[in-house]
Amino acid sequence: MCAASEQHTIKPFGLPRAQIMRAQKAIEELFHKSSSSFLYPYKAVYCLQNSNASVSQVLFVVPKKQFRKAHERNRIRRLMREAYRLLPVESRFTRPIQLGLIYVGKKEEDLAMLQKRMQKLCVEISKQILDLE
Repeated sequence: MCAASEQHTIKPFGLPRAQIMRAQKAIEELFHKSSSSFLYPYKAVYCLQNSNASVSQVLFVVPKKQFRKAHERNRIRRLMREAYRLLPVESRFTRPIQLGLIYVGKKEEDLAMLQKRMQKLCVEISKQILDLE
């Protein structure tokens, strides 16, 4: 059977391209109109999306000042994406939000620790969003 003839299925732990924030205007809006939360090694900035948005968008940032070499930044960014992608459904957000995750750690952490902190941070942000409504 040919792979081109098979239907694309949605992965339960996928991170579709539509969920990754790329538009410069959206990124500027996120940093100007956002609330923030901190849980080492992440600083999160977030804001609610428009009512017509159907999916949350996320931005992963690793500062060049802290990690000079591109391969170090790429590895940390890849680990952050993996930690976010593996979040259980109940830890994700009930309303579409724009989320910017900034890595503020001084060194690269392992995936298990990043996953635990990502889950705690998302639960904390969900509670703060419920308080805003």
